Amino acid sequence: MTISKDIHFLGEYRNLEEVYQLYPYGGAIGDYIFLNKEKVFWNDTFRIWGDKKTIPSPTEDHTDINGNLNVYGDVTISGTLTVKRIHCPDYNDIFLQIETNGDQFLAYGESITLKCKVMRGFENISNTVTQWCIKRQSGDTVNDNAWLLKGKVKNFAGSIDICFTSEENDLSTTSLSGSTEFTITASGDHSVIAKSIITI
Repeated sequence: MTISKDIHFLGEYRNLEEVYQLYPYGGAIGDYIFLNKEKVFWNDTFRIWGDKKTIPSPTEDHTDINGNLNVYGDVTISGTLTVKRIHCPDYNDIFLQIETNGDQFLAYGESITLKCKVMRGFENISNTVTQWCIKRQSGDTVNDNAWLLKGKVKNFAGSIDICFTSEENDLSTTSLSGSTEFTITASGDHSVIAKSIITI
């Protein structure tokens, strides 16, 4: 008599933290667990346990954080991490990731490089972008429109240097605004894929 074991069954757990302690990189296609007696499959597309619409509710209390959160060291997140983004109705679960090589502050005399990627979960789908656009809103409409005529703005293809130097200033030149907003839009063949705003 042969006893067969389902190689995709990874066990029963009380919460996702227990699962990630044993399987820190998630599962494989077809893997499943029982979470609070509910059968939950590994979603390889989004690299999470469960369908994003039916993730089991957490058993512990939760904490809401409004404002900035700085984390130094490792972070373990069990459950759903929600990031506020501008909604683009034609493409669900797609977002614009903006990298700054770790720079979080732009002082006078410096420049910062913004590198943009269009992501679906952990998958980079920037190759689906047919047009990139960046616009500035500094509180001075005339200068914002003139800024659009700069070569690096007209030729923006997902990466741009934002400068705050005596030779070149991409930030607000008016005292009406203490910060400058840059709206970055990635479009496909027929519509906007992702859009995000960064404030400097």
